[in-house]
Amino acid sequence: MEVKKMASRGGAGAQSPPADIDKKIPWVFFINQFSQAFGIQTSLTFLNVFMTNFMLYTPIAVAGILTIGRTVDTCVSLVAGAIVQKANFKSGPYRTWILMNGPLLLIGNFMIFLNPDLTAQMKLVFFLIGHFFRNIPQNFLVAAQNTLIGKAAGPNFNNRLAITAKTSLATTTSGLCVSAIMIASVEYFNARMGNGRGYLITACWMSVFQCLGQLITYIALKPYDLYDPNLKRVEGSTAQVKVANAYKDTFTNRYVWVLMIRAIMTGISPAGSIGTYMFMYSLGGTANMAISRTATNFLGLFVVSMSPPIARKLGIKRSVMLTGVVGLINNVIMFLFVHENFPLYMVCVLINRIAMGPSSVYGINQWINASDYQLHKTGRDSRPLIMSINSITLKVGQFGSSFTYAWVMYFCNFVQHGPGNVTLDAERLVKANYGYAMVSGALSLLLYIIGWNKSDAEFAAMAESNRQMMAEREAAAKAAAEAEAAGSAPAPAGAGGGGAAPGGGGGSSS
Repeated sequence: MEVKKMASRGGAGAQSPPADIDKKIPWVFFINQFSQAFGIQTSLTFLNVFMTNFMLYTPIAVAGILTIGRTVDTCVSLVAGAIVQKANFKSGPYRTWILMNGPLLLIGNFMIFLNPDLTAQMKLVFFLIGHFFRNIPQNFLVAAQNTLIGKAAGPNFNNRLAITAKTSLATTTSGLCVSAIMIASVEYFNARMGNGRGYLITACWMSVFQCLGQLITYIALKPYDLYDPNLKRVEGSTAQVKVANAYKDTFTNRYVWVLMIRAIMTGISPAGSIGTYMFMYSLGGTANMAISRTATNFLGLFVVSMSPPIARKLGIKRSVMLTGVVGLINNVIMFLFVHENFPLYMVCVLINRIAMGPSSVYGINQWINASDYQLHKTGRDSRPLIMSINSITLKVGQFGSSFTYAWVMYFCNFVQHGPGNVTLDAERLVKANYGYAMVSGALSLLLYIIGWNKSDAEFAAMAESNRQMMAEREAAAKAAAEAEAAGSAPAPAGAGGGGAAPGGGGGSSS
């Protein structure tokens, strides 16, 4: 393959992908995303329930503890992109971050769900350390892997869509597998070991699975992510751009702000932290949760497989607007009519999943477009930092969700009676969830309609212009390095050490 021949020669320009990438590369990103979804899923689904029902923290205490962890996490996420941008590991500038993530997440999940037979203070120490290992590495992972999508695909839109379509397919497929496996694993080990040990064992073996997937990713993406000793010589390269300029450019990028605000509004939503409560106390229990996830992911698997041609026809903006409009209508219906009506809930969720198809196929491409715009406008490459902003906004949203979670629990009269025994007002729980979703969905859709004012063709033209510009700069840097190396080499024999004329005797012939 041509890219492998180019990569073997090293250098910044040696990692430019051909017009059509190797067909295996999108599947490598599929494996990476699939394995990650396994590793993080247990804590995403059961963290709050485990803390209230087994560690016996009150909802207010849970909100406070998670706020501490998320505050640290958010602070780290603010600098993670700059660190990834400046680091140039010989083992792979971006792949190395992916390889490290799995083992660190395994440590984090182990300590979060261990719940040792110690004092409340020591339990909290274990939990916070685990929360650190679970969340902090994710900031670096997001920046690295999203930057790698752009590197592997280049400016070719079809290449980018091929990769993001596979990552979307991986998210759906992993969700399907998790629905079938994770809940059954948790229930099986909880029934036999008690004290919430099912969460611990399930989280750990699923993290080991992630480690294997990310090892495969690390090996397979080597041709696209080689160490470049001359990177600091390239004008406007990630290694050369000053950190202050990178942040200034990024936070004056209108498209970054559109994506940031929408992501924060989504992250603050209480849906993620109270979703399990809704099934346990309103929608028929965890068995219905397994049915819902399985049905949604089966449909999603079909939708994502069929959506790329539709996505190409609609374009990014219309695809996102389709998802937003249908989602808003569904939230209104569920706010008004869903309480314990599981069939109606399923109808709305499945319709929403169909509408999400085209926009989910685009995945991170909106952030890649924002980075192309910034490089084209400023001449400075801050793509890793921009890709990390996605993680930052998620962290900010999670920080805010601690408060919305606490408010929802208070609003629905949550009361603890003992381990695994709590009561709450299920109708209020549903109203709070979908009431927020209606308001945030409407505001988010309006922001996107107004703020995203460039077409896919305009972004594609910027990407191609950036490719040509950076190729020229890389060639100039390589030539400068070669000239410098030649100038420092020893003079050949007979060249005359003191500037004497050839054949002369050092100036004595006169």
